[in-house]
Amino acid sequence: MDFVQMEQIMEKAFQTTISQKFQFWMHRSLLNRFWKAMAQNIRWQMEMQENEMDLSDSIRELIADLEDLQSLID
Repeated sequence: MDFVQMEQIMEKAFQTTISQKFQFWMHRSLLNRFWKAMAQNIRWQMEMQENEMDLSDSIRELIADLEDLQSLID
């Protein structure tokens, strides 16, 4: 094996290593973005559930108030 062949092999190995590092970086970047989006969706879902519980409590209070008012009228 002469020097030119060795240089070509080393260049190909270098390019492969750079390509693999780039692919790893891209995958890590995409995975981080995915987890951030998932965390945000979970926060939104929890907020929606809290809002629904608050609305449900408000509706129960309104019904109780209306029943009290109805009993006063009767």
